[in-house]
Amino acid sequence: MHRNYRVKTVVRTGVMSRTDDFLSPKEMVKFETIPIQKRSEWVLGRFCAKKAVSELCVELGDLHLPLSIIHIENTEVGVPFAHIEGTAQYEPMFLSISHTQDRAVAVAALKSEVCGVGVDIERIQHFREDTVCAFLTDTEYSAYLKSSNKQRFATVHWCIKEAYLKALGEGLRIHPRRIEILSKNEDFTELTLARDGMVQNVQIGWTTIEDLYILVTILLL
Repeated sequence: MHRNYRVKTVVRTGVMSRTDDFLSPKEMVKFETIPIQKRSEWVLGRFCAKKAVSELCVELGDLHLPLSIIHIENTEVGVPFAHIEGTAQYEPMFLSISHTQDRAVAVAALKSEVCGVGVDIERIQHFREDTVCAFLTDTEYSAYLKSSNKQRFATVHWCIKEAYLKALGEGLRIHPRRIEILSKNEDFTELTLARDGMVQNVQIGWTTIEDLYILVTILLL
């Protein structure tokens, strides 16, 4: 039975018309350096991340924090983290962000409860055959060939692997074929995740959004 962890997930769609009411001055400077075609998804991702952190702080008993004092930064390898301005002590958190087209999602979880968190959102899509072979293991590929919905199968597997690698803080520095997802049925209701043949202690949650997107969240336990 899965334990209930204190995790906050925020999903946002559309275009943010204003940024000055939630981005800090430092983030506004960063915003100006981002290519115009990437700014909308970057802003959406930052908004979701700040909201997730803020909502988790509220659950911990803190007051509602202005989003502008929550700074979202990245480590040298690109892992996002939050810094709360003027707050000497707050519960350390893991943070993960994903975006695709006009949608973004962020997840915040307490470091005292989990060992990592990763999230990924992707539009259900057709993958080229060589791409599928590049990220599915041989066992997964055999199941893919038998699947009645190959687009969903491939997208779910890609999202789970991407979210898991984010939770590890590794990104695609670990080849996705080293990760294998085993499911007892095509609905993916009972999932086991193995890395290099060893079953991992993870909690996997996934859902579809409007029958167009796959959203996956993974907790390392």
